[in-house]
Amino acid sequence: MNRIILFVGTAVLSWLLAMTSAQACETGTWPIDSAKYKGKPEEALTKLEKRHKIKIRRSAAQYRCGRDTNYDILDEKGDLLVVVPIPETDGQPHPGLLTARVTHVMRTPKADLRRLIVAHETFMRDVADIEKDYGIRFYHPNALPLNDRMPGGQRYRLYATSEECSEVPAREDREAHKRYSSASMITDEFFVDVAEYTPARTLYRPEEVYREGQLRAYLIRNPNVLRKMAERSDGNRQHCTGNWSERTQEQWAAHASRMAALAGPAPAPERPAPGESPGDQ
Repeated sequence: MNRIILFVGTAVLSWLLAMTSAQACETGTWPIDSAKYKGKPEEALTKLEKRHKIKIRRSAAQYRCGRDTNYDILDEKGDLLVVVPIPETDGQPHPGLLTARVTHVMRTPKADLRRLIVAHETFMRDVADIEKDYGIRFYHPNALPLNDRMPGGQRYRLYATSEECSEVPAREDREAHKRYSSASMITDEFFVDVAEYTPARTLYRPEEVYREGQLRAYLIRNPNVLRKMAERSDGNRQHCTGNWSERTQEQWAAHASRMAALAGPAPAPERPAPGESPGDQ
């Protein structure tokens, strides 16, 4: 029974990490000198597991990218350390790239890899709490190139979205009507500390990875995002009627009021210098 629970838990965690995999599709960021590694995939797996005291298993869920297949790297107890994409040929992991990539990953201490697992779980909980409290959905855009998602391996880029109800004005050829989006972009410029493994670095000290409450703290210190979301929430209060929204008009009104208060007054527009007209700026 315990083995079944462990398998299910590892599979779910593997799926969560794979869905936000920082290393997916990024062959250029991995060691590509695989010529020195010879042998069959089974031999490579056996050697790697023995050398690093790990277990390597094909992930239960896959984030497919080309011919890459995700593999779970587990510690000696069977706990997940990291998900690694390995190019496959004829349904088998390429032995050279398997060895090169796993060897590269294991340059990072296991304690640091475990720290990233905890950071990612913490991040996902904070994302859920923020969405509940503010109506803002944060996610890590795994379709972007790695250098854009985690510049220099130091920062973790997030996209912020939200429901949006608006009204399309009437025209000569149509009447006014409502428009709804379940995930309309608020900003693509929001960063927190890294919350998953990247091949760009080998050490992850506690103060350099995502910590509980960081997302909320960074949001509260970001008046631009707060003002945008306050406007969005006020618009939803007006236009999200009936069954359009996951929230009531009263909830959107509360979100708008709360975020406007956190953002504070908008900065006054800059006044032109003496003798300078506004059009000269």
